[in-house]
Amino acid sequence: MRTVIAALVRHWRRRRDALPDLPQQVAGLMRSGGWRRVTVAAAMGQLGTDVVGVAADGRRWVVRCHHDAVRLGPADVRRFAQTFREFRRGEVAVLVTDQPVSTALRDAALRCRTTLVDRAGLVWWACVQAGLRPPAALTSAARVPGKSIPEADRPEPPLS
Repeated sequence: MRTVIAALVRHWRRRRDALPDLPQQVAGLMRSGGWRRVTVAAAMGQLGTDVVGVAADGRRWVVRCHHDAVRLGPADVRRFAQTFREFRRGEVAVLVTDQPVSTALRDAALRCRTTLVDRAGLVWWACVQAGLRPPAALTSAARVPGKSIPEADRPEPPLS
């Protein structure tokens, strides 16, 4: 019985740490970054899509936001990529998660030609959109395709 209770406590702690409004946050980042016609689908939308937007170059981005307590696995990436390709609802497939990402997950995303953005990538993206210098640990590890900023062009941190 204690093991079950401990497992439930761990589950709810992880759930509490998840970002429940992750699709709204991603949509906000896209809007502030210049994407047009950004829409957030209710209840995972059609085909597992949470956010859809059109980038400045005209390409349609389809974003799936994974913010469950259950860890994302390579099979989930393959399933999203297969659905994306089968129904061709956009040109760029993006999978966003608020959890740490394993090497196997990164490899699966690379093989499936799906952009993977983890929690560190979200922080980096939000910093860049806000005109702040991202934390040094994130500048080389996290990039959002189409939004990569060369070192020389990165904004200076605000003066306090």
